[in-house]
Amino acid sequence: HVGCGRVAARYLEIFTRGEISGARLGHVCDIERSRADEFSRKSNARAWTDLETMLREAKDIDCVTFGTPSGSHFENARAALVAGKHVIVEKPITMRPEQAEELGKLARDKGLMFGVVKQNRYNPAMRALKAMMDRGRFGKLVLGTVRVRWARDMNYYSSDAWRGKFLSDGGVITNQAIHHIDALQWVMGPVKAVCAHGTARINDIEVDDTTVAILRFANGASGVIEATTAARPDDIEASLSVLGEGGSVVVGGWALNEILFWKFTVPEAADETAQLDHSQVIPTSYGLGHAPLLQDVVDALKRGEIEPPVNATEGTKSLSIIHALYRSMEDNGWVTVGTSSKRLGIGG
Repeated sequence: HVGCGRVAARYLEIFTRGEISGARLGHVCDIERSRADEFSRKSNARAWTDLETMLREAKDIDCVTFGTPSGSHFENARAALVAGKHVIVEKPITMRPEQAEELGKLARDKGLMFGVVKQNRYNPAMRALKAMMDRGRFGKLVLGTVRVRWARDMNYYSSDAWRGKFLSDGGVITNQAIHHIDALQWVMGPVKAVCAHGTARINDIEVDDTTVAILRFANGASGVIEATTAARPDDIEASLSVLGEGGSVVVGGWALNEILFWKFTVPEAADETAQLDHSQVIPTSYGLGHAPLLQDVVDALKRGEIEPPVNATEGTKSLSIIHALYRSMEDNGWVTVGTSSKRLGIGG
């Protein structure tokens, strides 16, 4: 595993508590020696401080997981793929869509797996919602919404130099709400156009800590995104709503882990216990989806398959929406998805 920052704690739990089988954590890498050594001490993995050296000298690596700063995903993932390693990277897949497409092609050409972590797709609540959508129970879709109300103050943004910058991070929609935007398009289908407003309302950063947006889905439904890290004093919620002519579902909780509302015009027996059956208690906002996702990665590789749970094409869908959102802010109007930001992943 490369990158021993915030999300690495979840990877440490997964590998040291036996949450997945068929793989072991053999090596950890971080540019800060203290972080790498601490992770190594807790996991018995060998510590490295240079990715290129690790890739060259550690002959027993099959797959590299990356939890490095967002702006480094492209270069780091490319280095691992060039070295012949399978790659799974935390969100965002890259900072720009064309980078993800390049990595996807590189992986295919070399016969390697390249995927991105979208752990909320593994939440029981989200899977139940997706199953109802796939069955057609919602009928004609009316509205799909996302609401992320989290608290991140300047201690968070100042904890690492790359945070809160267009070049290396992006704002609330890139770092926090990207998972929920992915979940929204995963369930509701492709987004055609967006109109957004974003601002750094409380935090002293160059990117947005608060964004609101209106969406037009390809199927004709409308959408709304409300995302902020300026909730005070604590995280409040991360919710997703789907409304259709056949019924409505709201998934909420800390990280899309609880069914809050579930009702359809044509009831079924299972509807009565849906909230109890599909809600999940989670310890942190990362949820519990990492372990089953990584287990699917391991199982696929052991079968000789290279298709990841969420491939580059899938991972780029939410990134393309986010780029359109930023371009809408830049142009002050409606933007078609597929139009990239002039600043995200570039700076300036």
